[in-house]
Amino acid sequence: TLRRLHRAHALSIPFENLDVMLGRGVDIELNAVQAKLVAGGRGGYCYEHNLLFARCWSASASRSPGWRRGSGWARSPYGPARTCCSR
Repeated sequence: TLRRLHRAHALSIPFENLDVMLGRGVDIELNAVQAKLVAGGRGGYCYEHNLLFARCWSASASRSPGWRRGSGWARSPYGPARTCCSR
């Protein structure tokens, strides 16, 4: 089930970091991510993909212990987290 879900996700939603590269903020709240990637038909970057995939996986019948919800560590009092999209 996990492999099939992961394959379907990877084949359906592309990686895209246009908002990041253009200096726009990226809203990583679940509703915003769903609106952009699912309803809007756009791609997303790592945090968006991981949040959406984790939500889909946790909502499925097969649950994995140890999945961390969201990416709260990205909101740090020490400033923005460095990511694969950092300049």
